[in-house]
Amino acid sequence: MNVAERVAVVTGGGGGIGGALVARLARAGARVVASDLDAETARAVSERVNADHPGSTVSAGADASDTAQIEQLIALAENTFGPVDLYFANAGIAGAPGLDWCRGGSNAARATSSAPPRRPGCSPRSAPPRTPSPSTRP
Repeated sequence: MNVAERVAVVTGGGGGIGGALVARLARAGARVVASDLDAETARAVSERVNADHPGSTVSAGADASDTAQIEQLIALAENTFGPVDLYFANAGIAGAPGLDWCRGGSNAARATSSAPPRRPGCSPRSAPPRTPSPSTRP
């Protein structure tokens, strides 16, 4: 996929996978808003990337679980670079139910339990099918 001249927003862009996404997109010619709950880490990533690709990134502190803050990120991208073409929802949001919510517990707990309990209010269709881990297969 050619991302040159595209505008991207990367949440969780202050390090790890998000920071790598920001760097790779900029190297490929995209203009990127690097955002993170920790504004300082997003700024550091943006400065590092801009050292090699001047003007390719801006940064912002934002809570990816807050719709108003996401709207502000998109406005920042549009006002700085133009319409957003790519959005990388990379930020981890602590406390939000994920795939394990209906089954209860972690992947490790599921791998060792033959029939994990379902949480109240979860239908059997809302949880993904369970596949045994290699260590529990006959």
